[in-house]
Amino acid sequence: MNQRSAVRSVGVVGLGIMGSSIAANLQKSGFQVHGVEVHAGTRRRMAPLLSSVSAHSLSHGNAARRSTSPCAPGLLP
Repeated sequence: MNQRSAVRSVGVVGLGIMGSSIAANLQKSGFQVHGVEVHAGTRRRMAPLLSSVSAHSLSHGNAARRSTSPCAPGLLP
């Protein structure tokens, strides 16, 4: 599978004003976006817009490992 046809996955930590805009635009551009947010109300608001949303980044460890180009590979377990 070439990179153009591969599904690209990205994680966004913090879905406040800036993070939610970034995440929504990435999702609209064809990325699978996995969001991490501590506030329950923000998670509920963003859940329909993203591939997944959780309260804890460990829930997205597998998604981070599958990302096409992790920006901080040293942070992955």
